[in-house]
Amino acid sequence: LYQVMKDYIIATDGAYSPARNQGGIGIVIADINYNVLQQGSHCFKSKNDNPYTDITNQTMEIIAALTALKSIKKPIHSLLVLSDSMYVIGNASLGWKPKKNVKLIERFKSEIVRAQSLVETPIKFQWVKGHQSNPSRLDFLNTICDKLANDASKSI
Repeated sequence: LYQVMKDYIIATDGAYSPARNQGGIGIVIADINYNVLQQGSHCFKSKNDNPYTDITNQTMEIIAALTALKSIKKPIHSLLVLSDSMYVIGNASLGWKPKKNVKLIERFKSEIVRAQSLVETPIKFQWVKGHQSNPSRLDFLNTICDKLANDASKSI
């Protein structure tokens, strides 16, 4: 049976609100023509009034990318992951060796391997410049993620 394989773009962003000591992530899934198919966010709060001591903007960026990769559940043709975080790009595709967040980075890299098993072509990770006043189509997806992540980090 012939199955049409799809091409997707996933944009991710993470945010941390020091005032609330909580983080947030934003994820946008789009088709190859930049049509937004799905978007979501999640807030990471302290448990039992114990503040997260390891939650930073960097950890939120990695958690956003890791969570986005978990959305790949069926075989697809190609995947482009966009992030405005060189921390994500470096750990995903530039061979960076983590000095901090080692277990989180290991989980992230394992998730890349799992997702890659469902993607026909090599997953591409691309840095985009965040916070653009006149965003390109790729930057526009990041702009949506940025708002989702920041709103989540400030939610009550």
